Amino acid sequence: MYPPLDYLNDAEYPGAEFDKRIELLIKAGLEEAKDITFNEYLRTFMNLNLQIGTRIKVFKSDFEKNLCMLLLLNTPNFLEERGFTPADVKSGRIDISTEWMDNYIIPVLLDEWAKNKQVFKPDPAFAKALLSTKDLQFTREMIDHLPCLNFYVDLLDCKMFSPIKGVFVDIRKDLEPNMIYMTFNAIMSNPANAKSSMVSFSFYTRGMYNADGKIDLSVDDFMSRGYSFWSPEKEIREKLDIVNANRPDAKMAFLVTFQMIAYLTLEKPEITDNPVTKSTYRKPSPDAKPKNRFSEIEIHDVGIRYGKVFQKQLEDYKKSVNDQEKTESKSRKRHHKSPVAHFRCAHWHTYRYGKGRQFARLQWQEPTFVCGRNPEITEPQDVVIHKVKA
Repeated sequence: MYPPLDYLNDAEYPGAEFDKRIELLIKAGLEEAKDITFNEYLRTFMNLNLQIGTRIKVFKSDFEKNLCMLLLLNTPNFLEERGFTPADVKSGRIDISTEWMDNYIIPVLLDEWAKNKQVFKPDPAFAKALLSTKDLQFTREMIDHLPCLNFYVDLLDCKMFSPIKGVFVDIRKDLEPNMIYMTFNAIMSNPANAKSSMVSFSFYTRGMYNADGKIDLSVDDFMSRGYSFWSPEKEIREKLDIVNANRPDAKMAFLVTFQMIAYLTLEKPEITDNPVTKSTYRKPSPDAKPKNRFSEIEIHDVGIRYGKVFQKQLEDYKKSVNDQEKTESKSRKRHHKSPVAHFRCAHWHTYRYGKGRQFARLQWQEPTFVCGRNPEITEPQDVVIHKVKA
């Protein structure tokens, strides 16, 4: 089948995961859970901060207070079921708040994807170009320009991320004022078991905007952020925690996903309908229960034309390097050396528009091959441009 569908089937999705977990909380004695909205549920768990053996923080609601008390009470059994001990918490090997968050948030967010099954698939050469972008930028208005807020990034053809197959993305802008939550859940093949496992990463924008309403992040800062492992089977979780800690492939997959989110918010991103799902996709009715069929999936190819251009530039680059090596001895005899063929790094540029230049928009300056031919693609391309708000 298709990796995200395989994973949902392995984890017994889709289903009413939100309702299931609310029922679990009510059965455990948390009666106020029956009145909790979807957003309040997510906001509470995403801000979860369980402090074992220390004073509990100030709570924003009775639900949050009673939830934390309930989770702390059930933590010993929760750890035992997953093969962990209180010593693992004290040593910092695991974070109990993250463990509870993964258990209560990941299934709910994947269930949301199961309802729409939107996929964005970057061209491998285009993905490399995104990785070469030297910084990360994020503006308050960016999220308003995304085609959708819950989707899957297909990295199956991008072998540099193996064993990462793809990343589920969920973005929330209405949980708190001026706050954006991003949750990335990457599917990872597990050689020790037929079932795939998952690596999770969360990013939120609290306190990160500068005076211009923009977030500037270095790649190193982004790569230094932590993430956690999750699997449908508890014995796999323990192995993953030991064997796969600080996997560079997972962090690189999260980095290219973050850069692609920024790219999708551009005024004219290069998005084309995938030729396979263009003929197989059947949009389900709003009230239909997901059946986890491939016909429910709609794939959008990203950066196909640029991938062809970039590949031609790489060929020109190799040719230029070979030519320069052949003439190196001659160049030493000259007073003026020829410029060395190289790539100028991709980067983000922010421009402002609107009355008083109050709105900000990003432009992606693609990597440029210097001192080489400028390839042109003449084949017609059926590019889909998504309408955005001005």
